[in-house]
Amino acid sequence: MTEQHDEHELKEQQLYDDMFQFIESIESRFHVELKSLFNARRYSYTEFMAEFRQRMVEGLNAYDGFSNEDGSDTAFSYAAVEVEPNIFISRYNALVVRNYGGQKLVDWVQTVLKSLEAMMSSTTPAAFAAQTLGGALLAVGAPMAVATIKNLWAGEALKGALTLAVRKVGLGSAIAAAATAAASILYFLLVSNPKKIIGLVLNDTDTNYYVPDWRKSVNGYYGGNLYMEHGTTERFMMVPLTDKIDSPEIQLKARQVAKNDDETMVAAGIFFAEKRVGFYGAEGVFVFTPYPGHGNDSAFAYQFAVPYSRDNRTNIDVHASGRIDNRAHISKLFRDMYNAARVNVEKQAGNMSMTANVNDARGGRVYGVGCVSTPLTYPK
Repeated sequence: MTEQHDEHELKEQQLYDDMFQFIESIESRFHVELKSLFNARRYSYTEFMAEFRQRMVEGLNAYDGFSNEDGSDTAFSYAAVEVEPNIFISRYNALVVRNYGGQKLVDWVQTVLKSLEAMMSSTTPAAFAAQTLGGALLAVGAPMAVATIKNLWAGEALKGALTLAVRKVGLGSAIAAAATAAASILYFLLVSNPKKIIGLVLNDTDTNYYVPDWRKSVNGYYGGNLYMEHGTTERFMMVPLTDKIDSPEIQLKARQVAKNDDETMVAAGIFFAEKRVGFYGAEGVFVFTPYPGHGNDSAFAYQFAVPYSRDNRTNIDVHASGRIDNRAHISKLFRDMYNAARVNVEKQAGNMSMTANVNDARGGRVYGVGCVSTPLTYPK
Protein backbone atom coordinates (compact mmCIF):
# COMPACT_ATOMS: atom_id res chain seq x y z
CA MET A 1 0.00 0.00 0.00
CA THR A 2 2.86 2.38 0.88
CA GLU A 3 4.56 1.66 -2.46
CA GLN A 4 1.33 2.43 -4.35
CA HIS A 5 0.92 5.66 -2.39
CA ASP A 6 4.52 6.65 -3.15
CA GLU A 7 4.03 5.90 -6.85
CA HIS A 8 0.87 8.02 -6.90
CA GLU A 9 2.70 10.88 -5.20
CA LEU A 10 5.51 10.67 -7.75
CA LYS A 11 3.05 10.76 -10.66
CA GLU A 12 1.26 13.75 -9.15
CA GLN A 13 4.54 15.61 -8.64
CA GLN A 14 5.63 14.84 -12.21
CA LEU A 15 2.28 16.12 -13.49
CA TYR A 16 2.65 19.36 -11.52
CA ASP A 17 6.21 19.79 -12.76
CA ASP A 18 5.14 19.25 -16.38
CA MET A 19 2.29 21.73 -16.06
CA PHE A 20 4.52 24.43 -14.56
CA GLN A 21 7.08 23.87 -17.31
CA PHE A 22 4.29 24.43 -19.83
CA ILE A 23 3.29 27.67 -18.11
CA GLU A 24 6.90 28.80 -17.92
CA SER A 25 7.34 28.20 -21.65
CA ILE A 26 4.35 30.46 -22.39
CA GLU A 27 5.65 33.12 -20.00
CA SER A 28 9.11 33.04 -21.55
CA ARG A 29 7.91 33.16 -25.13
CA PHE A 30 5.31 35.89 -24.82
CA HIS A 31 6.84 37.83 -21.90
CA VAL A 32 3.77 37.49 -19.69
CA GLU A 33 3.40 36.47 -16.05
CA LEU A 34 0.86 33.69 -15.48
CA LYS A 35 1.87 31.56 -12.48
CA SER A 36 0.35 33.93 -9.93
CA LEU A 37 -3.07 33.48 -11.56
CA PHE A 38 -3.32 29.85 -10.42
CA ASN A 39 -4.36 30.85 -6.92
CA ALA A 40 -7.95 30.09 -5.90
CA ARG A 41 -7.66 32.31 -2.82
CA ARG A 42 -6.92 35.32 -4.98
CA TYR A 43 -8.83 34.58 -8.19
CA SER A 44 -12.12 32.85 -8.84
CA TYR A 45 -12.12 30.79 -12.01
CA THR A 46 -13.98 33.56 -13.88
CA GLU A 47 -11.45 36.16 -12.70
CA PHE A 48 -8.60 33.80 -13.56
CA MET A 49 -9.83 33.26 -17.10
CA ALA A 50 -10.51 36.95 -17.75
CA GLU A 51 -7.04 37.93 -16.54
CA PHE A 52 -5.38 35.01 -18.38
CA ARG A 53 -6.99 36.05 -21.67
CA GLN A 54 -6.07 39.70 -21.14
CA ARG A 55 -2.41 38.90 -20.48
CA MET A 56 -2.24 36.52 -23.45
CA VAL A 57 -3.76 39.12 -25.79
CA GLU A 58 -1.22 41.70 -24.63
CA GLY A 59 1.64 39.21 -25.00
CA LEU A 60 0.57 38.04 -28.44
CA ASN A 61 0.09 41.56 -29.78
CA ALA A 62 3.57 42.53 -28.57
CA TYR A 63 5.21 39.31 -29.78
CA ASP A 64 7.68 39.74 -32.66
CA GLY A 65 8.55 36.10 -33.20
CA PHE A 66 5.95 35.32 -35.86
CA SER A 67 7.17 35.06 -39.43
CA ASN A 68 6.20 37.64 -42.00
CA GLU A 69 4.49 34.98 -44.06
CA ASP A 70 1.73 36.60 -46.09
CA GLY A 71 -1.65 36.16 -44.52
CA SER A 72 -0.47 35.35 -40.99
CA ASP A 73 -2.66 38.13 -39.50
CA THR A 74 -0.96 38.05 -36.11
CA ALA A 75 -2.75 41.06 -34.58
CA PHE A 76 -6.17 40.65 -33.04
CA SER A 77 -8.35 42.04 -30.27
CA TYR A 78 -9.43 40.77 -26.86
CA ALA A 79 -13.05 40.75 -28.04
CA ALA A 80 -12.19 38.52 -31.00
CA VAL A 81 -10.94 35.67 -28.80
CA GLU A 82 -13.58 33.04 -28.09
CA VAL A 83 -14.25 32.84 -24.37
CA GLU A 84 -14.58 29.06 -24.00
CA PRO A 85 -14.02 27.60 -27.48
CA ASN A 86 -15.06 24.18 -28.68
CA ILE A 87 -12.16 21.98 -29.68
CA PHE A 88 -12.56 19.75 -32.73
CA ILE A 89 -11.33 16.21 -33.23
CA SER A 90 -11.77 13.85 -36.16
CA ARG A 91 -14.93 11.80 -36.20
CA TYR A 92 -12.74 8.70 -36.27
CA ASN A 93 -11.11 9.73 -32.99
CA ALA A 94 -14.42 10.82 -31.48
CA LEU A 95 -15.86 7.34 -32.00
CA VAL A 96 -12.83 5.92 -30.19
CA VAL A 97 -12.63 8.49 -27.37
CA ARG A 98 -16.33 8.19 -26.50
CA ASN A 99 -15.59 4.72 -25.10
CA TYR A 100 -12.57 5.74 -23.04
CA GLY A 101 -12.59 5.23 -19.30
CA GLY A 102 -10.03 4.73 -16.55
CA GLN A 103 -6.47 5.85 -17.20
CA LYS A 104 -7.10 6.05 -20.96
CA LEU A 105 -9.52 8.93 -20.38
CA VAL A 106 -7.06 10.71 -18.08
CA ASP A 107 -4.24 10.24 -20.60
CA TRP A 108 -6.39 11.54 -23.46
CA VAL A 109 -7.24 14.78 -21.67
CA GLN A 110 -3.55 15.29 -20.97
CA THR A 111 -2.76 14.49 -24.63
CA VAL A 112 -5.19 17.24 -25.66
CA LEU A 113 -3.26 19.63 -23.42
CA LYS A 114 0.04 18.62 -25.02
CA SER A 115 -1.47 19.19 -28.46
CA LEU A 116 -2.56 22.68 -27.44
CA GLU A 117 0.95 23.34 -26.12
CA ALA A 118 2.46 22.28 -29.46
CA MET A 119 0.08 24.54 -31.39
CA MET A 120 1.14 27.50 -29.25
CA SER A 121 4.78 27.03 -30.27
CA SER A 122 3.98 27.76 -33.93
CA THR A 123 5.41 30.78 -35.75
CA THR A 124 3.59 30.35 -39.09
CA PRO A 125 0.16 29.10 -40.20
CA ALA A 126 1.85 26.11 -41.88
CA ALA A 127 3.62 25.21 -38.64
CA PHE A 128 0.37 25.55 -36.69
CA ALA A 129 -1.32 23.18 -39.18
CA ALA A 130 1.53 20.69 -38.88
CA GLN A 131 1.38 20.75 -35.08
CA THR A 132 -2.40 20.32 -35.24
CA LEU A 133 -2.14 17.26 -37.46
CA GLY A 134 0.57 15.81 -35.23
CA GLY A 135 -1.64 15.87 -32.13
CA ALA A 136 -5.06 14.91 -30.86
CA LEU A 137 -7.00 17.80 -32.42
CA LEU A 138 -8.06 19.08 -35.83
CA ALA A 139 -9.08 22.62 -34.88
CA VAL A 140 -9.63 24.94 -31.93
CA GLY A 141 -12.54 27.34 -32.21
CA ALA A 142 -15.45 27.29 -34.62
CA PRO A 143 -14.02 29.77 -37.17
CA MET A 144 -10.98 27.57 -37.81
CA ALA A 145 -13.10 24.40 -38.08
CA VAL A 146 -15.63 25.92 -40.49
CA ALA A 147 -12.90 27.45 -42.68
CA THR A 148 -11.00 24.14 -42.80
CA ILE A 149 -14.05 22.21 -43.99
CA LYS A 150 -14.76 24.79 -46.71
CA ASN A 151 -11.18 24.38 -47.94
CA LEU A 152 -11.47 20.60 -47.92
CA TRP A 153 -14.60 20.71 -50.06
CA ALA A 154 -12.77 23.11 -52.40
CA GLY A 155 -10.24 20.34 -53.05
CA GLU A 156 -7.41 21.13 -50.63
CA ALA A 157 -5.57 18.35 -48.84
CA LEU A 158 -6.03 18.42 -45.06
CA LYS A 159 -2.75 20.15 -44.20
CA GLY A 160 -3.30 22.80 -46.86
CA ALA A 161 -6.90 23.26 -45.73
CA LEU A 162 -5.77 23.79 -42.14
CA THR A 163 -3.03 26.22 -43.18
CA LEU A 164 -5.44 28.33 -45.20
CA ALA A 165 -7.92 28.27 -42.31
CA VAL A 166 -5.29 29.56 -39.86
CA ARG A 167 -4.44 32.35 -42.31
CA LYS A 168 -8.11 33.25 -42.51
CA VAL A 169 -8.76 33.44 -38.77
CA GLY A 170 -5.30 34.82 -38.03
CA LEU A 171 -2.35 33.04 -36.45
CA GLY A 172 -2.60 35.16 -33.31
CA SER A 173 -6.27 34.32 -32.91
CA ALA A 174 -5.59 30.62 -33.48
CA ILE A 175 -2.87 30.59 -30.82
CA ALA A 176 -5.09 32.59 -28.43
CA ALA A 177 -7.86 30.00 -28.89
CA ALA A 178 -5.40 27.21 -28.09
CA ALA A 179 -4.21 29.09 -25.01
CA THR A 180 -7.76 29.67 -23.80
CA ALA A 181 -8.66 25.99 -24.19
CA ALA A 182 -5.45 25.00 -22.40
CA ALA A 183 -6.02 27.42 -19.52
CA SER A 184 -9.02 25.64 -18.05
CA ILE A 185 -7.31 22.25 -18.21
CA LEU A 186 -4.25 23.72 -16.48
CA TYR A 187 -6.47 25.32 -13.84
CA PHE A 188 -8.24 22.00 -13.23
CA LEU A 189 -4.94 20.16 -12.81
CA LEU A 190 -3.12 22.74 -10.67
CA VAL A 191 -5.67 24.43 -8.43
CA SER A 192 -6.52 22.28 -5.43
CA ASN A 193 -10.10 21.28 -4.68
CA PRO A 194 -11.03 17.90 -3.18
CA LYS A 195 -14.07 17.33 -5.40
CA LYS A 196 -14.08 18.48 -9.02
CA ILE A 197 -14.66 17.24 -12.56
CA ILE A 198 -13.44 18.26 -15.99
CA GLY A 199 -15.67 16.92 -18.71
CA LEU A 200 -15.88 16.93 -22.48
CA VAL A 201 -19.17 16.59 -24.34
CA LEU A 202 -18.80 15.40 -27.96
CA ASN A 203 -21.41 16.30 -30.57
CA ASP A 204 -21.30 13.80 -33.43
CA THR A 205 -24.62 14.98 -34.91
CA ASP A 206 -25.81 17.48 -37.52
CA THR A 207 -27.47 19.68 -34.87
CA ASN A 208 -26.20 22.83 -33.17
CA TYR A 209 -26.98 22.54 -29.46
CA TYR A 210 -27.43 25.14 -26.75
CA VAL A 211 -28.28 25.11 -23.05
CA PRO A 212 -30.88 27.88 -22.60
CA ASP A 213 -30.20 30.41 -19.83
CA TRP A 214 -27.31 28.37 -18.45
CA ARG A 215 -25.70 31.36 -16.75
CA LYS A 216 -28.65 31.78 -14.39
CA SER A 217 -27.96 28.63 -12.44
CA VAL A 218 -24.26 27.88 -12.23
CA ASN A 219 -24.41 28.46 -8.45
CA GLY A 220 -28.04 27.60 -7.65
CA TYR A 221 -31.17 27.16 -9.72
CA TYR A 222 -32.83 30.31 -11.05
CA GLY A 223 -34.20 28.93 -14.32
CA GLY A 224 -32.82 27.44 -17.51
CA ASN A 225 -31.36 24.12 -18.62
CA LEU A 226 -28.37 23.92 -16.28
CA TYR A 227 -28.86 22.58 -12.77
CA MET A 228 -26.34 22.03 -9.98
CA GLU A 229 -27.59 19.89 -7.12
CA HIS A 230 -24.32 20.64 -5.33
CA GLY A 231 -21.25 22.66 -6.25
CA THR A 232 -20.77 25.16 -9.05
CA THR A 233 -20.12 25.09 -12.78
CA GLU A 234 -16.96 27.14 -13.24
CA ARG A 235 -16.25 26.70 -16.95
CA PHE A 236 -18.91 26.16 -19.57
CA MET A 237 -18.55 25.82 -23.32
CA MET A 238 -19.49 28.81 -25.51
CA VAL A 239 -19.23 29.09 -29.29
CA PRO A 240 -20.76 31.43 -31.90
CA LEU A 241 -23.53 29.88 -34.01
CA THR A 242 -22.49 31.80 -37.13
CA ASP A 243 -19.54 33.93 -38.26
CA LYS A 244 -21.57 37.14 -37.89
CA ILE A 245 -20.43 39.66 -35.28
CA ASP A 246 -23.86 39.51 -33.60
CA SER A 247 -24.07 35.72 -33.71
CA PRO A 248 -26.13 33.94 -31.05
CA GLU A 249 -24.12 31.91 -28.56
CA ILE A 250 -24.49 28.15 -28.45
CA GLN A 251 -22.67 25.37 -26.61
CA LEU A 252 -21.87 22.70 -29.22
CA LYS A 253 -21.36 23.14 -32.94
CA ALA A 254 -22.76 20.50 -35.26
CA ARG A 255 -20.17 18.21 -36.81
CA GLN A 256 -18.40 19.72 -39.79
CA VAL A 257 -18.80 17.08 -42.50
CA ALA A 258 -15.99 16.40 -44.98
CA LYS A 259 -15.54 13.29 -47.11
CA ASN A 260 -14.57 10.68 -44.51
CA ASP A 261 -14.25 10.07 -40.76
CA ASP A 262 -10.61 11.22 -40.70
CA GLU A 263 -11.47 14.71 -41.97
CA THR A 264 -14.97 15.25 -40.58
CA MET A 265 -14.75 17.32 -37.40
CA VAL A 266 -16.65 16.64 -34.20
CA ALA A 267 -16.95 19.45 -31.65
CA ALA A 268 -16.06 18.87 -28.02
CA GLY A 269 -17.21 21.34 -25.40
CA ILE A 270 -15.25 21.49 -22.15
CA PHE A 271 -16.82 22.10 -18.75
CA PHE A 272 -15.34 22.29 -15.29
CA ALA A 273 -17.35 21.94 -12.06
CA GLU A 274 -16.24 21.80 -8.45
CA LYS A 275 -17.49 21.73 -4.88
CA ARG A 276 -18.29 24.83 -2.89
CA VAL A 277 -17.90 25.28 0.85
CA GLY A 278 -19.43 22.44 2.86
CA PHE A 279 -19.65 18.68 2.87
CA TYR A 280 -20.95 18.16 -0.65
CA GLY A 281 -19.26 17.54 -3.96
CA ALA A 282 -20.02 18.64 -7.53
CA GLU A 283 -23.24 17.20 -8.96
CA GLY A 284 -25.38 18.51 -11.80
CA VAL A 285 -27.13 18.04 -15.12
CA PHE A 286 -27.00 19.97 -18.40
CA VAL A 287 -29.88 19.73 -20.87
CA PHE A 288 -28.74 20.40 -24.45
CA THR A 289 -31.48 21.30 -26.90
CA PRO A 290 -31.33 22.01 -30.67
CA TYR A 291 -30.94 25.69 -31.45
CA PRO A 292 -34.18 26.69 -33.24
CA GLY A 293 -33.85 26.07 -36.97
CA HIS A 294 -30.41 24.45 -36.68
CA GLY A 295 -30.99 20.73 -36.42
CA ASN A 296 -33.56 18.02 -35.91
CA ASP A 297 -31.74 15.60 -33.62
CA SER A 298 -33.07 14.93 -30.15
CA ALA A 299 -32.31 17.07 -27.14
CA PHE A 300 -30.26 15.25 -24.53
CA ALA A 301 -29.33 15.50 -20.86
CA TYR A 302 -25.82 14.90 -19.53
CA GLN A 303 -25.49 14.23 -15.79
CA PHE A 304 -22.43 13.91 -13.56
CA ALA A 305 -21.78 13.47 -9.85
CA VAL A 306 -18.58 13.70 -7.81
CA PRO A 307 -20.08 13.30 -4.32
CA TYR A 308 -18.29 13.16 -0.99
CA SER A 309 -19.63 9.92 0.37
CA ARG A 310 -20.67 7.83 -2.65
CA ASP A 311 -19.14 6.71 -5.94
CA ASN A 312 -18.46 9.08 -8.80
CA ARG A 313 -20.96 8.48 -11.58
CA THR A 314 -22.44 9.81 -14.81
CA ASN A 315 -25.43 9.38 -17.09
CA ILE A 316 -26.78 10.55 -20.44
CA ASP A 317 -30.18 10.26 -22.11
CA VAL A 318 -32.48 11.84 -24.65
CA HIS A 319 -34.83 14.48 -23.32
CA ALA A 320 -37.98 16.23 -24.50
CA SER A 321 -36.77 19.31 -26.35
CA GLY A 322 -37.30 22.76 -24.98
CA ARG A 323 -36.43 25.34 -22.39
CA ILE A 324 -36.78 24.41 -18.71
CA ASP A 325 -37.83 26.98 -16.12
CA ASN A 326 -39.20 24.69 -13.44
CA ARG A 327 -36.95 23.69 -10.56
CA ALA A 328 -39.05 20.65 -9.68
CA HIS A 329 -38.78 19.41 -13.29
CA ILE A 330 -35.01 19.67 -13.61
CA SER A 331 -34.36 18.55 -10.02
CA LYS A 332 -36.37 15.37 -10.64
CA LEU A 333 -34.53 14.85 -13.93
CA PHE A 334 -31.20 15.06 -12.09
CA ARG A 335 -32.35 12.71 -9.34
CA ASP A 336 -33.75 10.12 -11.75
CA MET A 337 -30.54 10.17 -13.79
CA TYR A 338 -28.38 10.12 -10.65
CA ASN A 339 -30.14 7.01 -9.34
CA ALA A 340 -29.44 5.17 -12.61
CA ALA A 341 -25.93 6.57 -13.13
CA ARG A 342 -22.78 4.45 -13.37
CA VAL A 343 -19.10 4.84 -14.16
CA ASN A 344 -19.75 3.78 -17.77
CA VAL A 345 -23.07 4.27 -19.60
CA GLU A 346 -24.06 3.30 -23.12
CA LYS A 347 -27.53 3.81 -24.63
CA GLN A 348 -29.43 3.80 -27.91
CA ALA A 349 -32.58 5.85 -28.56
CA GLY A 350 -33.91 5.81 -32.09
CA ASN A 351 -30.99 6.70 -34.37
CA MET A 352 -29.00 8.37 -31.57
CA SER A 353 -26.30 6.44 -29.71
CA MET A 354 -25.04 7.90 -26.43
CA THR A 355 -22.14 7.18 -24.11
CA ALA A 356 -20.97 8.73 -20.85
CA ASN A 357 -17.94 7.71 -18.80
CA VAL A 358 -15.91 8.91 -15.84
CA ASN A 359 -12.41 7.66 -15.25
CA ASP A 360 -12.98 6.16 -11.79
CA ALA A 361 -15.65 5.61 -9.15
CA ARG A 362 -13.17 6.86 -6.55
CA GLY A 363 -11.07 9.96 -6.25
CA GLY A 364 -11.78 13.67 -6.06
CA ARG A 365 -10.26 14.79 -9.37
CA VAL A 366 -12.50 13.26 -12.00
CA TYR A 367 -12.36 13.19 -15.79
CA GLY A 368 -15.57 12.69 -17.78
CA VAL A 369 -16.58 12.30 -21.42
CA GLY A 370 -20.06 12.19 -22.93
CA CYS A 371 -20.96 11.72 -26.58
CA VAL A 372 -24.08 11.80 -28.72
CA SER A 373 -23.82 10.33 -32.21
CA THR A 374 -26.09 9.83 -35.21
CA PRO A 375 -25.36 7.90 -38.43
CA LEU A 376 -23.47 9.64 -41.23
CA THR A 377 -23.38 8.54 -44.87
CA TYR A 378 -20.64 10.09 -46.98
CA PRO A 379 -21.06 10.85 -50.69
CA LYS A 380 -19.50 8.30 -53.03
